[in-house]
Formats: sequence, C-alpha cells, structure tokens
Amino acid sequence: LLSAGPWGQRFPVPSFYGEFEVLDQRVVGQRHLKWLLSAGHRQQPVDAILFYAPDQALSQQCRSLRIHYELGVNEYQGMQSLQLLVRHIV
Repeated sequence: LLSAGPWGQRFPVPSFYGEFEVLDQRVVGQRHLKWLLSAGHRQQPVDAILFYAPDQALSQQCRSLRIHYELGVNEYQGMQSLQLLVRHIV
C-alpha cells in the first residue's frame, strides 16, 4: 500500500474495519494504547496502537476490540513489522 500512493486530500489512505481478540494491552508514553491482537486462532498476532487515547480507553481492559484502522510499519531497533494504526474504537 505504501507504493500505491501518493495519499492526500483527494486520495485518502486506505482504512479498514475489523474485530480482534486482545492478547495483551498496555499504556506506552502516558497517553498511547498498544495492543497485541489476533484475528483468529490461525492468524499470527499483530501489533496495534492508538495514539492519544481518551481517558476512558486508558482505564479499560478489553478482551476484544472492534476497530477502524490503517496499516502502518513499526520500526524498532532496526526491525520493521506490521502495525495497525487505530483511528477509532467502534
């Protein structure tokens, strides 16, 4: 998707909707929520992050999530991996 752009005002970044099982949840950097999610028992878990999460979301522990998200790349310690950029918790 990165090479399919450019994305801009008249060409929004593709976004998706999905339901996921929450395998792990933690707060990072005081205001961001990071999850490890699974879309099913045969699928490899994927990271997801919600930047500047509202107070209510920060205090809740979830077993499952319905989210509106974009695909992103997480770069950490020289490694790249898929990361879902959460736009809304539905």
